[in-house]
This record gives sequence, structure tokens and C-alpha cells, in this order.
Amino acid sequence: MNHQLYIIQKIVKIIKRTALILSSVLILLADPSVINAQRSHFSFSLSPVLPLTDLKTNARWGFLGGNINYRFDLIKKLSWCCSIAYQRFGSRTVIVDSFTGATYESKLAYIPVTSGFQFFLNNNKTRYYLVAKGGYYFPSADFEEGDWGVSPGAGVQIPFQSKNMKIDFSLMYDRIFGSVTKEFTAYSKYGGSVTSQTSYSYTSYIAVNIGLSFGK
Repeated sequence: MNHQLYIIQKIVKIIKRTALILSSVLILLADPSVINAQRSHFSFSLSPVLPLTDLKTNARWGFLGGNINYRFDLIKKLSWCCSIAYQRFGSRTVIVDSFTGATYESKLAYIPVTSGFQFFLNNNKTRYYLVAKGGYYFPSADFEEGDWGVSPGAGVQIPFQSKNMKIDFSLMYDRIFGSVTKEFTAYSKYGGSVTSQTSYSYTSYIAVNIGLSFGK
């Protein structure tokens, strides 16, 4: 119950922050100098993830993940964006005690809810961009606690079939300021068991997003 209350409180905080950002967007809408540049865009992508730092000891390359992103043009080259994703790492057998051979199977995942800004470097049909986002990384699978994090990156959009559809490819670096796994029971091949729980001061990984973007 306490864990569910903790998650609800985090969601409320994110909603409040999102409302603040949206109010800023509404102020921009009142400025006629930017109205003609405003358009909405949606993108959907697959998101393989590569664990870095200490996360590598409990996880591998993960291919079961995806991302939904909304982007709103503020001016010609600058957009506000928000996204929700599910990013699951490949499972790894973790050795808790090398003497007894006690191991457990680690399966880690995050559900990031982030927002930020996307800046395009050019106005050609093929567009390169930089992006900086931040938000809360909700725990999933064997994670029991998540935390706030940041997600800078870069990408490219390539026209595909029509002017309203583009292939969208990006590389994102995600850094989360703390996470805790659930308590595992590791069983020895000689009989008996031990418990283990991992607490990270921070985690980081690379997300490779490959998908389609829709919008003029």
C-alpha cells in the first residue's frame, strides 16, 4: 500500500509539472509571431536499450521496448515534446555468492514519462535535431523504486512515402538518479538460499529509437 501511495504521489507531481509547461505553451500561443509555425506531431518507435555503468552487472541488451512521443512546434526550429516509454533490459543471471553458487535471474525495466525540448539544426527535407528531456522513471519488472532522470540525445528525420510521414532515428542517453530492485531470493546449487537487494545511486543506459513520425 505504501509503495502504491508513493507511485501516486509521483504521478501527481508529474501532472503538476506538465500543467506548468502547458501554461507556458498557452502564453506562446498568444503571440502571433509564432502561430504560423505551430504544428503537432506524433511518433512511435521501437526502443532497444544498452545498459551502462553498474547496471551492466544485472542487465543485458534489451529489445522489448517502445516509445510514444508527442511534439508541438513553438517556433520554426524549436519544439516542446513529451513521451512515455517502456524500456526493458535483457535478463541476466546474477551470482550472489560465488562459494555456494547462489544465483537469481534479474529482469529490469523502466517506464519513463518525460518532457523537454527538441531543436532542429536545419530546415531541409532530412532534418537533424538535438533533444533534451527530463522526467520520472517509474519502476517495472524487478525494480521496486525508480527516480527522476534526464535524457539528452540527437537524431534525424528522413522523409518516407509522403511529406507527412518520416522515418525517425535517435540515440538517447538516459541517466536516472537512483533505483532499487526488489529483494531477490538466490538459491544455491548445494541447497539453501540467500536474499539480495541492489540499490543504485544512479543508473544509465543508451536507448536506440527507430520509428515513424507523423505530422506536417
